[in-house]
Amino acid sequence: LICWIAGKLGDRARAKIPLYSSVNTSDLEASKSPAPLGKPSFFAQFPKASYSCATGRRIFPLSLVFVGMITFNNVCLKLVEVSFYNVARSLTIVFNVFFTWALLGMTSSCKTIMCLMIVIFGFLIGSWGEINFSVMGTCAGVLSSLFVSLNSIFTKRVLPVVDDNHWSLTFYNN
Repeated sequence: LICWIAGKLGDRARAKIPLYSSVNTSDLEASKSPAPLGKPSFFAQFPKASYSCATGRRIFPLSLVFVGMITFNNVCLKLVEVSFYNVARSLTIVFNVFFTWALLGMTSSCKTIMCLMIVIFGFLIGSWGEINFSVMGTCAGVLSSLFVSLNSIFTKRVLPVVDDNHWSLTFYNN
């Protein structure tokens, strides 16, 4: 809905139809100088909102990953203390490197792998030292890290489907 409204506002801005003429008039009266003629409206950056079922089907896996990311983030926050939340979510970088290799075929250096071992070791120490340890909360944090990583990988994969326009991707994903 928000993307559709932004698209409609962008259409009006491109057509140079004043949307809030009273605000524009009061702004002009307050500044006593006309608005710059060459400056485009803020809403002109939003593409026209149109939905294609074929594009929606190609972006649907990203939407599922997005829902998983939000769900497990909230479950983790509910089940662990805020101080432990960052420890529970610290494996995102590990999953990023793994999924970049597994899904995109990009390799990482040995130095990167060694740094990831330190992150995993820190995760284990942080989990072991937690006073109010919750297995379910920690699992939700790990799953949240997994879905955050998958969200970034899938976003990189499906952005060309919408001509690398992040506003269109937001429209389809939400």
